[in-house]
Amino acid sequence: MSFTFKTASAQTADPVIALLIRKARTKMKATPEEPFEIIEFLRNVASARLIRVKKSESIYLQGANSDSVYYIASGKVRLSVASRNGKEATIALLSTADFFGENCIQSEGARAESATAWNDGGILKIDKLLMVSALNSHRDLSLCFIDHLLSKNARYQDNLVDLFFNFSEKRLARVLLELSGAQEEGSAVYVIPKISHESLAEMVGTTRSRVSFFMARFRRLGIIECEGVITVKKTLLVAILQQHGAAPATPSDV
Repeated sequence: MSFTFKTASAQTADPVIALLIRKARTKMKATPEEPFEIIEFLRNVASARLIRVKKSESIYLQGANSDSVYYIASGKVRLSVASRNGKEATIALLSTADFFGENCIQSEGARAESATAWNDGGILKIDKLLMVSALNSHRDLSLCFIDHLLSKNARYQDNLVDLFFNFSEKRLARVLLELSGAQEEGSAVYVIPKISHESLAEMVGTTRSRVSFFMARFRRLGIIECEGVITVKKTLLVAILQQHGAAPATPSDV
């Protein structure tokens, strides 16, 4: 039996990665007879267990035993790394339909990052050996997993480019868009649950004072509103997609 399924779109400037993603999705859409319900598939074939998580709840810690793959059924998950002196950095914010913790398939070592629930949601936990068996036995799941890996790699690449070449104002705008899920929705306005400037600074890779400065500037420009939640206007999306969307900044902005 053949299946097709819908996965999150990925945008990347790398033509090679973009081509691989398009090829994988072309193969997946070749037989549209029946939709692939990946959540039920993982629960039935790979014995995945559904875990309910609360906002800020730890899913696993850096250094923990790496023995399971996870799939986000609902909600968002934050991946972060910490240095020995306690400094922490966010490396990814994943959403519904993303896998994470998949490095355990390749390595027997400890987790290289921590995973924390960004908000309330549901996570599927799949034993590594069962996941490997399912990938080897079911082409549809393998294609889905490959699509995820290519998309995730593209996002990591974009994040690195953003970190090295864009000023903190533009990086903050990009983070706000990711948090709001603006790339996945069609509305002109996007809402983000209340988040501290400290958390935003950590995700952007700058200081709290710089985040506060730019958030105030965004409010003055009418790009965002902050009343309990953060409301992001579509104009922010338009600005971030423009090459010179961010205002000129001094070296202290980086």
